[in-house]
This record gives sequence, structure tokens and C-alpha cells, in this order.
Amino acid sequence: MYNSITIRNFRCFEHLNIDHFTPLNLITGYNNVGKSAILEALWLHSAPNNPGLSIRLLGFRGIEGLQPTSLLNDLHYDLNPDNTVEIIAQGSWGNKPKSLSIYHENVPETWIPFSSPNGSTRSGGQETDSKVLVNSKIVWEYIDEQGDIHKSLIRWNDSVRSENEDNTNLGIAITTANLPPTPINVLFSAHYRESSNVDCNLFSDLIKRGEEHLVVDCLKQIDSRLKKVVILTTPTLALYADTGLNQFIPVGLLGDGANRLLSMSLAFFRARGGILLIDEVESGIHHLKLPLVWRHLSTLAKHFNVQVFATTHSAECIRAAHTALATDSSRALSIHRIDQHEAGQLSTTYHDETLDYAVEFDSEMR
Repeated sequence: MYNSITIRNFRCFEHLNIDHFTPLNLITGYNNVGKSAILEALWLHSAPNNPGLSIRLLGFRGIEGLQPTSLLNDLHYDLNPDNTVEIIAQGSWGNKPKSLSIYHENVPETWIPFSSPNGSTRSGGQETDSKVLVNSKIVWEYIDEQGDIHKSLIRWNDSVRSENEDNTNLGIAITTANLPPTPINVLFSAHYRESSNVDCNLFSDLIKRGEEHLVVDCLKQIDSRLKKVVILTTPTLALYADTGLNQFIPVGLLGDGANRLLSMSLAFFRARGGILLIDEVESGIHHLKLPLVWRHLSTLAKHFNVQVFATTHSAECIRAAHTALATDSSRALSIHRIDQHEAGQLSTTYHDETLDYAVEFDSEMR
């Protein structure tokens, strides 16, 4: 479990430190203060030999078509690759931190012959020299709790520039450090939803373990008509819901909130023993249902041993989480508010008595 994290030169953060993580963590603050970036930093740190995750982050952010010369500059503060990213965390693994650094190393450009994709040459049938645009490699340097260093590499591979300055991008090359397997830590973007096949496979595994009721009970909190969920193969493999009608209906017809909660619930099983990162956790869920949902999310987190980090803009979501978990003897909930100051972002944590006080006196924690 993560206890604290320090983030340097990542996304919008020149320096940020957050302490006192608990099993369930809500991250709040104004727009563009970096809440989603905290989830991304945790995701990258939790899989330190998988630099390909950074490419997936571009998709989550809706960024496409980056040129090789600016590959993954978006990870660095001020979009400047000279700013080395550092993500350093303390946790239940011991007294020493685990750190991930991301930095660029220059590589000399090289001239190679280049032909067009259909096999013809680029200038009147004559073969010409073209520049390879591999002018940097991105190093992921991970230092584990024993102090051992592990390096993974990512770079644009065979991206070339012809004499007339045309670019053709053919892919990336990734070299990963040899590390023990880590849990599958799941990141939900604000509008994330797993594919039907993934949900079916996860639900099937839950059925085999006799644990499918955990997901169904959670869904019942926002649709009391729901009796059970089954997997059907006609006309295609999909999850169907029994809502008391004459026939089962595809779960896709239950609405966006129910479908997102379904994928989120299944993700606890997928991330067992690891972390689950949820952007805008309350999305699609009516505020009156949030206390019941939070109770079941807490149950899932305990059952599958998952640490949760979620963002929210909603005061109702904060109060609902506190209401649902205030009587829990483990006091598993913390609120981490991020504020922008002249000197950068600062984190304020509300936990135990400070959280009780803030809720009682309606303090602004969003």
C-alpha cells in the first residue's frame, strides 16, 4: 500500500508531496490543478518497467499524432524534456522509498536509405539518403526498496525524414527491465469503460470463485430492480441483466452510470492486491445513491485488498464517502485537497478528526 508520494517535474507539477495515504483516498481541488496527473503518476510508478503505459496516457488525454522529436514531452513539467521526472513513494513495503525517474538521452542522428511504402524510391526512381529521427531515447530508471537500479527504454523506432522533410512514423521500440510481476493496477479516465469482452471474462472468473454477488450487490444500489447478471452468447457474448421484465436485457441498456459502476466493480477483482485509480468517481451516479455505492466500494476494496485513489469535484461525493465510512473502525478514508499557490501546488490532507470536523462545519474541501 502507498503511504506517501513525492512528484517532481511531472505534468503540471514542479514539486508536490502528498502524505497520509489510506486504503481509500479522494483527491480534490479546482480544475486544472493536477488531480488526474496524480493518478497518472501513481499508475506509472506502480508499473516501473512498463514505459508503454505512457503511450496509453496520451490516448486517455485525447492526444494523437505526436512527432518523434516531441515523443512523451507531455510527461515533463513545462513540456521540457530537460526537466527529469521523479516519482518517489513510501509504502508498506518497508522503510525505504521506491523511485521512478524519466529522462531523455541524446542519440546522434543517422543517415539511412529510405524507400516509400510501395517499394518505389522517393525521387524519380533514384534511391536517396534520409535521416533517421531517432535523436533521443527515453530512460525509465527505477530504484527499488533495496536500492537496486533497473532501466527500461522507450524510443521512436525507424521514424525517418526524407530530403524534402517529409516524415514517416513507423512505430516505437521498448526495452523493459526484468522485474518481478506486479498487480494489474487499473486506471479509469473520466469516461473510461472496459470492453464487453473484458467485462464478460472478469465476471466469468468471479462466477468460478463464487464472488459475483459482490458486483451485483453494488449495482443494486443504483437500480433496485436488478435481480441478477448473467453471461449470454446470443447474439454475441455479453452481460445481461434480470430487472424483472419478461426477458433479460443487455447491461448496456441500464445507463451510463450503471455500466461505469459495473466496470469499476469488476476492476477491483482485476486489480486485487494492487491499486485502482478512478477519475471523477461520482460520474453518472445520483448523489442520493452515493453513500450506498461508497459502502460497497469499501467492501470490494477490503475483499480484494485494493487501495483506491479517486478524484472528485463533488461536495456530495465527499460527504457521502464520509457518511458511509465514518463508523468504520479502520478509518480508511482520507481527503487530499490540492491547491495552486505562487510557489506551486500544495496538498492538505483531511483524515480522522480533521475530516470529521471539516464535514461537520461544512469546510470547503473540493
